Amino acid sequence: SCLEPIESEELLVAAKSIEDAHGVERVKALIKFSSICMSNVSTELKTITNLVLTGATPTRRVYKHQKQLDCLRAVVGNNNLALARKALEAVADTAAVTVYRRELLQAMLKAFKELEGGGAANLVEAATLSRNRLRHAGRNLGKLVIGRTVLIKGLEFDHVVIVNADQFDMKEDLYVAMTRGSKSLTIYSAEQVLHPPVVKPISTP
Repeated sequence: SCLEPIESEELLVAAKSIEDAHGVERVKALIKFSSICMSNVSTELKTITNLVLTGATPTRRVYKHQKQLDCLRAVVGNNNLALARKALEAVADTAAVTVYRRELLQAMLKAFKELEGGGAANLVEAATLSRNRLRHAGRNLGKLVIGRTVLIKGLEFDHVVIVNADQFDMKEDLYVAMTRGSKSLTIYSAEQVLHPPVVKPISTP
């Protein structure tokens, strides 16, 4: 899974997009957000998404994704954001769909529940509160995590793999990446010797 920044602009933009939209536009916003958190959404759910967006009646009964179809149709017919949450959960529960940005997805679902519980005035505020709580409570990291150097500073892992090490812009970033692993470090690089530039302090007259 991907390690997300605490102040996630993607989360806030998606929250506003979902809340501001209505009917089929809200379904589009949900599918768009799902697609950045999960794989195979656009291909696996293409048929039922088209049915929802066009309002068409299927020529034969939908067996494979009936739950997802019902949840997305409910969003079209009702402006209650709790239905949007249920639709998002249904999409994530699709057998052929894999959630690879789990932290981002969970942040959105927590924002929905925060709003439903009356803890926020709108979904964007709820998303902000969700991330602030994570800042204080700490992350529940998965077994395998992908993250940028700026996001893993201060964290420790059993094993670390650095990719494209020859493309690091600063030696400080490379140092942070190389000192995160407690048991092993693996470096992939196009060059045997790394030469990240040194950041020079700005001199003042």
